[in-house]
Amino acid sequence: MRLLFLFLFSFCSIILFSQTGPGGIGSLTDNALWLRANSGTSTTTAGTAVQTWNDMSGNGNNVSQATVNQRPIFRTNIMNGYPAIQFDNVNTAGNNDFMEGADSPTLDNTNGLTIITVIRMTNLGDARSIVAKRTNVGVNQAYMFFLYTSNYLFIDVASNDNRFSTNPTAYAINTNYMLSLLYDGSLSAPNRCKVYDAQALRVTSTESAATLPDYASPLIIGATHVGDNRPFGGYIAEIIIFRRALNDTERVIVDNYLSSKYNIALSGNDYHSMDTPANGDFDHEVAGIGRRIPAEFHNDAQGTSIVRINNPSALSNNEYLFWGHDNGTMTTNNTVDVDGTIIQSRLNRIWRLTETGDVGTVTVSFDVSGFTSVTGSDLRLLIDRDGDGFFDNDIAPQSGSFAGNIITFTNVDFTSGDRFTLGSINLNQTPLPVELLDFHASRNEGVVQLGWETATESNSSHFVVQRSVDGIQWIGIGQIMAAGFSVLHRNYNFTDHAPLSCTSYYRLRMVDLDGSNDFSSVRVVDAASENSHWINVFPNPVSDWITLKSIDDKPISGIEIYDVAGRKVREVAHSVGASLTIDVSDLPPGTYYFVYNQGSRPGVSPFVRYQ
Repeated sequence: MRLLFLFLFSFCSIILFSQTGPGGIGSLTDNALWLRANSGTSTTTAGTAVQTWNDMSGNGNNVSQATVNQRPIFRTNIMNGYPAIQFDNVNTAGNNDFMEGADSPTLDNTNGLTIITVIRMTNLGDARSIVAKRTNVGVNQAYMFFLYTSNYLFIDVASNDNRFSTNPTAYAINTNYMLSLLYDGSLSAPNRCKVYDAQALRVTSTESAATLPDYASPLIIGATHVGDNRPFGGYIAEIIIFRRALNDTERVIVDNYLSSKYNIALSGNDYHSMDTPANGDFDHEVAGIGRRIPAEFHNDAQGTSIVRINNPSALSNNEYLFWGHDNGTMTTNNTVDVDGTIIQSRLNRIWRLTETGDVGTVTVSFDVSGFTSVTGSDLRLLIDRDGDGFFDNDIAPQSGSFAGNIITFTNVDFTSGDRFTLGSINLNQTPLPVELLDFHASRNEGVVQLGWETATESNSSHFVVQRSVDGIQWIGIGQIMAAGFSVLHRNYNFTDHAPLSCTSYYRLRMVDLDGSNDFSSVRVVDAASENSHWINVFPNPVSDWITLKSIDDKPISGIEIYDVAGRKVREVAHSVGASLTIDVSDLPPGTYYFVYNQGSRPGVSPFVRYQ
């Protein structure tokens, strides 16, 4: 089956390289938290409530909100075309928006810290916390980053005894800001804390604590702590936390990534000029390498893109190389602006670089593990240098080495302004489109509806719809026959008539006639409303014993178990109390449904049995 797709990173994705953090800085060992509104949210539908916001750092520091009235709203096209999460200005207890994450030693328990936020306030006054880790005022208080008196930005680190602010710099509503804290316990107390505003140093302040203890406190987004109803009031697009103080080179690189993405001007050290409309808006998934001084160099970066650049041969002081792409579609290939003789097709997405100084030659790698129908010897690095926007071989296409689904090109000598992408010399064998055009899933009136579209199919057998409660263990819940061979766009649909009541995950297993298979990216579906099921079922998934408990102590009766095909596999009991524990260890692994009466109300609750 020639169904190619880009594997989108999710909270359970494998980190492929060491520098996959923001802008290509850091990894899960030091990038403790990475919340970004364009990835990892429980919904991507404009105007709908966000129940969970998954941490994309790889550390699993997810935040969520169980109370419907306190969930923030997903908003699209807020900053430079990117979405943001809107926290309301309601300060009534039980109605103020905030999100909470569990305590984790990755979020404190360190002698260094960097917090970077991208925000826009719509309301100011009183304490407006962006991110905090504390139980209460001064209790287990690792840090708090918040707007307060006279609209200054205030910071607490390790407690609230050295609280300081950006006075005289105040902040206004309806303006996009990139605000950062650096805490370095290895420095002398008067120099341990610094606050930056888009590269502008706003304040250096004293912090007596040389370490940040391992506090037993939750992570809070949009409030000072649980139980405090003072709201943030505005948009949050991105929050990044590192377990160390970034050096100046690293801070410059992360700030250039965020500046390009959200179109927030830097006061200095703006090293990526290809992010402007005049230069083609190559402002997506920007990453960079560079060196401010010999002790502060960064020579290997990838970020969230499929492109990695490393091993600069001549990186000197104040030299940088940045690259970003045009967000070109990955659903079709391009056979138009290639020569058609040597190069027959290319990725439709294009990257463009800005080079400050001369970093020498570099190594360029593309991760094509998300593609099928790839033969490594067909791949070429294409560079457009003459500025005409066409890959017509003004620079000779370069061959690379292929191993482990990574194509690597060495000794590449870029010039600032170069455009580059990946080409193929064999359109049939390695066409280089992503041919699964669309895959979506949404809950509607008690069911989950899934749909997908293919551009072309070759040797395709069928699709298996899979579902998961955690994004890790997957169960097949249905099968749709594929077209086999097709050059037309085709649409497919599937309905999950008995979806899980909790937040759930869906993907497609795409199977060829020869038995080989591939997987789509994952789609997240919000939990059902709280009244759609009348009992709690736990643990779920389950191996042996599972408990049914009434949510309001009404008796449960007439319990039966059905499989996904609608066949009754067991009649458990006609009448029981408000709680019952059942041995399901004899059931084959799969998805099942409890059908029951709870008081006078009929109900259905699914569960997954695993081996």
